[in-house]
Amino acid sequence: MRLDANMTCQDIAERIGITKNYYWLIERGDRNLSYPLAVKIANVFGLEPDDIFLTKKVNITHTSYYKTNSVSCTCKTIQRGVRK
Repeated sequence: MRLDANMTCQDIAERIGITKNYYWLIERGDRNLSYPLAVKIANVFGLEPDDIFLTKKVNITHTSYYKTNSVSCTCKTIQRGVRK
């Protein structure tokens, strides 16, 4: 996404107020990302944090009931779609 926007790590880091090295660690997945920082990164691209950082979209379609190990459970049938 960053490369598609013709941006460097330095460009994004400067816009969100962190070092280039810290941003690079986040992008590589070597550092945890706080929600406020996720919002700042998403804002650089004009997106919401979920648009970038959420890998699966979950839509609840209906509820079904079943028993497993003698425990009654309510299970949501879900449709999953992987974001690009």
